Amino acid sequence: MKRLLLLLMTATAFNAQSQQTDSADKLLRATLSRLQSLTTLSYNQVRETMYYGENYHNVFESSLYFDFTKKEAMTGFRFQASTADRNFIFDGSRAFNINKEKLTIDSISIRTIKGIENNSFLYHSVAMIRNAIPLVLANDSIMRFAGDTLINGRYYDHITLNCPERLYFQIFNGVLYMDKAGSRMQYHLITDKKTHLPYMFVQKYIRSAVDDRDFVKTIYSNMNEQPDAPASSSWAYASYSERYKPYVAPTRKAVVKPGDTLADFNLPSLTAKGKSMINYSSFKGKVVLLDFWFRTCGPCIQAMPKYNLLQASFINEGFRLVTVNIQDTEEEVRFFYNKFQPNYTMLIQGEKLFDKLGFTGCPSAVLVDTHGKVVKTYIGFNEAEMSKDIRALLN
Repeated sequence: MKRLLLLLMTATAFNAQSQQTDSADKLLRATLSRLQSLTTLSYNQVRETMYYGENYHNVFESSLYFDFTKKEAMTGFRFQASTADRNFIFDGSRAFNINKEKLTIDSISIRTIKGIENNSFLYHSVAMIRNAIPLVLANDSIMRFAGDTLINGRYYDHITLNCPERLYFQIFNGVLYMDKAGSRMQYHLITDKKTHLPYMFVQKYIRSAVDDRDFVKTIYSNMNEQPDAPASSSWAYASYSERYKPYVAPTRKAVVKPGDTLADFNLPSLTAKGKSMINYSSFKGKVVLLDFWFRTCGPCIQAMPKYNLLQASFINEGFRLVTVNIQDTEEEVRFFYNKFQPNYTMLIQGEKLFDKLGFTGCPSAVLVDTHGKVVKTYIGFNEAEMSKDIRALLN
């Protein structure tokens, strides 16, 4: 009898889930049908990103125009986007990035999907939703639920997508898997009940059973399914040549090389009670690893929990780890100081030093011996390699 009851309960739960999936799929198909019927679309979007663990909050506003008739394009569409200070045009094979403040234009040839897939304007765009829905419908590992949600006195259709661990969406490559386990994504697609067009798209990061605070939320407004087409000349580089001058990348110094002497510098160092000025000469006679970072650099933030361990590995052995933030405010860096309670030196306002050493990206690091000579530079944070090199200098 107990076994029969268990079977009945299992069947009931399965049927309920199946009905939920059917309802969600019906709504997804309605939205997909509407989006695939469009030849053009214009709208405004506001994308809000909040990562509590990294003390990161950003709001990105833009206006977009999509032309879905250019089927021969590698993306299946061309688009134009604008913000307060720049325009971006992608004609299907070339991209133009226009800085409206500096009056410059940068032209880039896009030969493969990889050249455009990480474009900020396409992230959580309606075009991404259009591409993702068929992949969601074909993936049984994504649990789907349908319901209503009330926003500002108006009801919308609400589709929840619970993804298995590590799975996430990418505009052209579809369903992908993160390299590291531990995080799970939950997506919420909120659509207009009459038009079935997207109103809101939310990506939530499920870090643990008690931490689902981080999110990326995009709200779409002023949807126009028959917008006025931009002038045909607006897709051509030549039409901008009179007003905008070609962008010229700033000349950078060569990256500091082994054998160079690291010049002295003076930067603020955060302490438990505030901050104090630190001269590099105060580390004279020590092996020093200078590691450069900023808070919106994902690999930098992934490396931060390892800093205390790296310093502790060489306690009382004449080694000093010095991290140098290159662009964030004292308050923003203080968040990480309080979070990690560093046993190493944490410097701020290091942009000029970073440029002087010739680095172009983070995380970057330079290892200096006891005589102030550069031994090695690093692109990226490789704890094992760094530890090996530090040990060799200390022996």
